[in-house]
Amino acid sequence: MQGMTGGENMFDLTQTVDRRGTGNMKGAFPVRGETSLIPLILAGAEMDFPTAPVIREALSAFALRGIYGFTLPDGDYLASVLWWLRSQRHMRVEEEDVVPTLGTIFALNTAIRAFTEPGDGVILMTPSYSRHDRSVLRNGRNILSCPLVWSEGRYAMDPEALSGLMAEKRNRLLVLCHPHNPTGRVWGQEELRSLAGLADKWGVRVFSDEIFADITHPLHPAAAMTDLLPDLAMSCTSLGKTFNFTGVNHAHVVIRDRDMREKYLQQRNTDHFGSLDPFFYQAVRAGYTPQGAEWVRAVRDQVMANHAMLQEEVRDRGYILAPWEGGFVGWMRAESMTGEELALRLERKESVLVDSGREYGEAGEGWIRFNLAAPSATIRAFARRLGAPEMGAGRHAED
Repeated sequence: MQGMTGGENMFDLTQTVDRRGTGNMKGAFPVRGETSLIPLILAGAEMDFPTAPVIREALSAFALRGIYGFTLPDGDYLASVLWWLRSQRHMRVEEEDVVPTLGTIFALNTAIRAFTEPGDGVILMTPSYSRHDRSVLRNGRNILSCPLVWSEGRYAMDPEALSGLMAEKRNRLLVLCHPHNPTGRVWGQEELRSLAGLADKWGVRVFSDEIFADITHPLHPAAAMTDLLPDLAMSCTSLGKTFNFTGVNHAHVVIRDRDMREKYLQQRNTDHFGSLDPFFYQAVRAGYTPQGAEWVRAVRDQVMANHAMLQEEVRDRGYILAPWEGGFVGWMRAESMTGEELALRLERKESVLVDSGREYGEAGEGWIRFNLAAPSATIRAFARRLGAPEMGAGRHAED
């Protein structure tokens, strides 16, 4: 971090992180390119930046102390979580509402086992994050897909279809991704109120995956589902996406209803929660601070600028780029080829690795997903290599 005039701070977001020798999954992705171009790895929802300096400094100091034993969510820890959720997310939350868990997917699996039975239906709005689908199926539940509607250049929920699915007696849980992965939508207040009204009418619980919710467009803040549906909703938050901690299996579930929270806790403990990761404890205490919030805003501004630059670069080139409202992934399709064809061309002819929309179900067919939390030079090179779909090759002179 370097000082600037006016008391502002600047973070270096121009250099990509070095993943060599870390075992990092994204660093191990193979690129089967047919060129000598330097690979661009834009697959995976993981930032290309190291985490916030305030966290790195805290973990370095803690590592030298050598105390890595059982760790509890004590008053200091919970005070940090509450400060963040209240000041950054503007959530209505009390200390007893916060339930630590072993990651977002662990938290979802616990909710599935706590509030549904084998053979029950779990509603997902598609295209959907593949690990949500996997959690439903691995627990012996059925996926009830409710496709989002692409209309006037953005995705929207389908309230009529949702109501029809919720009316079925064995469909007792809905998984909301907010902001939505992979499309980048932040659901607005009216959309969430409509969803809350339907859930309340039919008695359907909502597990709201809000791990991208700290990084949103200033005009599209992500309201917590627990604020709109306190008796039936669970809001899951984490350092994972906010501070590039996807490899650390820890998260918090906010559950305001006491009876629902007790049932959730019982299942979580049956699943064996154990104690906090001691390094995660330190990361939360350091990250959930004004210094951490400043870094997150810098990342948000970088993501927003990258999306705007890409939108300008691909304008009138045969691509459709979904609007960015939150998270840090982009969602794009070509007008003249399938998402699979585009992903394959990018990898083989341009040495660019992206996620095929097919990974997000039938509703993702035709699209690709890619990381926007990267240096601007990386996204600019991506735009050049995209070229135009019918050309089949980009421009590499400035890569």
